[in-house]
Parts: sequence; C-alpha cells; structure tokens
Amino acid sequence: MWIEIKRKLFHLLGLIYVVGLVYIPRTAYIWVLTAAVALIFIAEQIRLRVPAVRSWCERKISHMFREHERRKLSGVFWIIDGVWITVLLLPPVPLAATALLYLLLGDGIASLAGKRLRGPKWPGSQKSVSGSAACFAMCLFIGVTLLRPRYYDWSGIVAGAFVATVMEGLPWRFNDNFTIPVSAALTFLVCYR
Repeated sequence: MWIEIKRKLFHLLGLIYVVGLVYIPRTAYIWVLTAAVALIFIAEQIRLRVPAVRSWCERKISHMFREHERRKLSGVFWIIDGVWITVLLLPPVPLAATALLYLLLGDGIASLAGKRLRGPKWPGSQKSVSGSAACFAMCLFIGVTLLRPRYYDWSGIVAGAFVATVMEGLPWRFNDNFTIPVSAALTFLVCYR
C-alpha cells in the first residue's frame, strides 16, 4: 500500500499542469506542452532502448513503474499526452482544469480506495467497485466545485464524472492517464458545444 501512496503522491505533481493552464497564456502553454511531449517521448525511448539507462532506472526508480511500464511507455508519457490533447480540445479553462483534475484526483482516489476498501472487482478487471465509486464521487465533487451548476448545467457535470469513472475502471489496453482527461474533454465538448 505504501508504494501505491508514493505513486499517487508523485501523480499529484501533475497539479503543475493545472497551474500552467490557469496562469500561462493558452498559445504559450500549448507550445510548452508540445515541447514537453516531445522531450518525454525522447526520454522514454532512451530509457527503453539504451541498456545502461534502463539498468539505472531499474535500480533507482523502479518502484515508480508498474510492471507493464518497465518495457513500455510509462504513465508519465501518457499523462503529458492526455494533458496536451485535453488543452487542445478545450479552450475554456474551467472545463480543461476539471478534466485534468478528474485524472489527477479521481484516478488517484480510485486506486487508494480500491486497495484500502477492496471488495468486489468489475468483471474481467482488476479494478474494484469501491475504487470506481470513490472515483465517481471525487469527479462529481470536482465538477460541481469548478463548473458550478449555475454556469455549466448538471448534464455535463454528471456525464463528465461518469465517463471519467468508466475510463478509469475499464479493463483495456489504453492507459487511463490518457483516456480519463481526453474522454472527459470529449464529453464536455458534446454537452457544452
């Protein structure tokens, strides 16, 4: 459990993306994110393809990687890609910030609650029903807090929270660090046009 807590605390460093979204002009922020995507992709390729670097990562920071990330692109790459696409899709800062926080806080609470509370798992998945319930509650809270139903109607707030929760719980190959914010962004686009 302690390793998962450390992973989620590292995940919270992603709040810097929300701060950048709020304080950096949109065009400049998109360029910063584009450069970050390229740099992280290059760093990941070096980690995966250069044996000395891979060995160093295994010794020094292996606890930060899930087993499937040791030989594939890590969650760091998928987070920055998800942030980049979300910011490109959603010009309104409150909507983009909400989609990003669904990932940073909703996914984080799902993992911690699922490991702590345990309980039944979704069919064909390692994700728990309790984790999904915690994710939905957190995403709904974020949506209500940032979008305020008097500015953005309830349909988008509930739909965004629901879609983010489904993306967090689905047992598929796509990394939820990418699918959660992007699917929430697409949901907001549909609901709020």
